[in-house]
Amino acid sequence: MEQITYHVDKDILYIAIAGRVDASNAPAVEQEISCIKSENTGRHTVIDADNLEYISSAGLRVILKLRKEEPKLVIINVSPEVYEIFDMTGFTDMITIEKAYRRISVSSVPRSCAHAVGNHPALFTGGRNDRSTGA
Repeated sequence: MEQITYHVDKDILYIAIAGRVDASNAPAVEQEISCIKSENTGRHTVIDADNLEYISSAGLRVILKLRKEEPKLVIINVSPEVYEIFDMTGFTDMITIEKAYRRISVSSVPRSCAHAVGNHPALFTGGRNDRSTGA
């Protein structure tokens, strides 16, 4: 199941798509995006794929149609899995598609370990740990 939300920041319309876009829901996704765009004419569109889990060929057709309407379409926060789909189908050659930043949680790291990360020898030797090579 997909969920579509949007917000406007200055002249940019951000449309966030979550879940899966496939043959079962692509027409509804296309209609929802079209409705959002018609309410926000004259704005540059950015698709936020942060929570997009999967996109099928039916979903790619929705993106392709949107790209035809807006040549400067940008897709951001794309997971490695979804990026691979865009890349294999050639979409990365015709649309600006930005991968999501890797998220790392340090909430489970004990506070006493936090100082050790900053003092690791590899951080000061260009990635080499000179102590392990005997130098």
